Amino acid sequence: MLVKLRRSVLSFRRVIILLQERGVDSPLALKLKSFEHELKALAEAEEDLSATNAFMLDGAVGYIGILQSRVINILTILGVLLTPPVLVASVYGMNFKHMPELDWTWGYAWALGLMVVSAIVMYVIVRMRGWL
Repeated sequence: MLVKLRRSVLSFRRVIILLQERGVDSPLALKLKSFEHELKALAEAEEDLSATNAFMLDGAVGYIGILQSRVINILTILGVLLTPPVLVASVYGMNFKHMPELDWTWGYAWALGLMVVSAIVMYVIVRMRGWL
């Protein structure tokens, strides 16, 4: 809408300039001067609206950036929290012949407990540093 207003004002100003260059001397010339004054006021109002629109757009883009930053922070913290359990799972998922924990009765529970404890320890560290 602002673009249409700007184009309309520019078109009317061109017409007024064209008529003034041709030297139209009549009551129309006085009306054209007052009309030109109104067009200048419209142009200033359009500039103000355009600046306000740009300010609001910048604010919206900044807010979206803040929200995206929060999401990235949460995903990063989630990655930090889940890295130790994944490390434990990857070690116990290897196909070694001589791993004493594989022969234990509670070896599976030990591995799961180690994963949970490592996740809890990472959670406590993250909370102590104020990241979460």
